Amino acid sequence: MTPQEIPAGEQLMGLTSEPKVDANMEFLFQGMIWPTPEEMESRSYPAAISDPGLVQQTVDWVRGVLKPELTAPDLGTRLRAARAIVSGQDAFLARYMMGGHSIQIVVTRFHVHLTIAPGGSSPLEALHQFLQVDRPGEEHPWSGPWKTGQVDQLTFGYQPRGSAADWRDTVFYVTNGWAVKFSLKKIAMRPGGSGKIKGFVAPTEEAERHWFAPAQ
Repeated sequence: MTPQEIPAGEQLMGLTSEPKVDANMEFLFQGMIWPTPEEMESRSYPAAISDPGLVQQTVDWVRGVLKPELTAPDLGTRLRAARAIVSGQDAFLARYMMGGHSIQIVVTRFHVHLTIAPGGSSPLEALHQFLQVDRPGEEHPWSGPWKTGQVDQLTFGYQPRGSAADWRDTVFYVTNGWAVKFSLKKIAMRPGGSGKIKGFVAPTEEAERHWFAPAQ
């Protein structure tokens, strides 16, 4: 299946700016707004694209989270790198239409943000439909309990957890009833499944903000 392009000015969530919320909720809405062509050009950072290890790491994260039928086969060449582009954070970005859905990908140093439109009949159904949360032989706890809330016309949800075994325990969603945005932390799945992460240190805002190495 060949990906198609999304018009430059189209916003999948129908917004042109992030809602004003408390600092502890800002993560929910990061990566939702697609930059203008002018912003993308002015903040473009080719040095990150020239780093094959960093690009491959980013592609691997997307492929590990998003189902194969929605992952562009040429994702590595579609990625664009920009400094301070997502709430002041460095990020890789890509988007395209595939399989009847518009897919928007924003990857920062410690997080993956995926916006999909149309998003399915409910966010939790979309979670199973679009993301690789279910593995054979495992229980599927992703149906709840979920804590939900509302900001403006957007509904958000997450599963309160004291600790995370892998990225599936960190998924947040935001939906406007048409599109859905998923955000998660880059905590790798471990062979054999469950168990608490040892030695995981919560990333600092400053560390995530400056992901790409300064130009030489």
